[in-house]
Amino acid sequence: MDYFKEIHTRFPVRRTAAQKEAFRTWLETVCAENGCPLRREENGRLKHMQLVTGDPEHAALMLTCHYDTPARGLLPDISFGQNLAAFALWTLAQVLLYMIPAALGFLAAAALTGSGRLALGLFLVIYLGELTFSLWGPARAQSLPQDAALAAMLAVMERLPQPVRERTAFLFTDGGESGWQGAKAWCKANPMPAYTRLTVEIGPLGLGSRLLMPESALARKCTGYQTLRRALEENGAVETVSLSSKRCFLRGGDRAFKCGIGLYSCKRLAALGDVAMPSSPLSPEETARQAEAISAAIAKALVRLTGESSQAE
Repeated sequence: MDYFKEIHTRFPVRRTAAQKEAFRTWLETVCAENGCPLRREENGRLKHMQLVTGDPEHAALMLTCHYDTPARGLLPDISFGQNLAAFALWTLAQVLLYMIPAALGFLAAAALTGSGRLALGLFLVIYLGELTFSLWGPARAQSLPQDAALAAMLAVMERLPQPVRERTAFLFTDGGESGWQGAKAWCKANPMPAYTRLTVEIGPLGLGSRLLMPESALARKCTGYQTLRRALEENGAVETVSLSSKRCFLRGGDRAFKCGIGLYSCKRLAALGDVAMPSSPLSPEETARQAEAISAAIAKALVRLTGESSQAE
């Protein structure tokens, strides 16, 4: 099955409860067909619905990815890989850009009414309204990078022979676009695998020819880390760059896991370094090719790690 095309065509937006439920139902069917029946776990105060298959506590490797899609937002979605100055300046610029309309509202209200209390109230209403719109406003028309990440997860599942599949855990989380709340809640409810299992978060793909691989210090000590790293470096579709998660400003669900590794595609710009722009125009064909290459590399690593033979090799 062409998972990327199926997700992108049938479930381009996964924001509302109904949209998420439709996607979860489809996902359960697909995973069951691949011999990996999903079970639902509701975690956290906001009751985020996670779907998991396998035995996370004893898995050789756990793969995770969030399935919800982002809001449209008022500003471009830009993330910087390793450039601290660019990250700090863009963060400051976002704060200032959100404050300008609120400040203009404050000045106008103060001039027209002469009431500082009313002006401050209008400032807060405008500023908080902008933040609310960015987090919970209308959905982005499409989210090709996250569609590709989900497709890569499912392609790994399909590629693996049953013995390897049984030693792999797959976790699909909600709340990724609201601070990875689903992943954090799942880790709190499942501390053993969250603290001990080598976990790979497949982040947005198709954003460039480089694949940043931020990893925690504990992840580097885990069995299977070197095997995974070599398999990813051998793939010819993207240039894999491993680095400490403390030096990477691409934030993802991997931070919720003590032995977490992230996979985030980006492009290299001369003045800014590694940059990811999920809201920029993307090629569906190139995005799908990258997802296929990443899934093949991860499947190869799992086969090597478990010592099983497979077509993934």
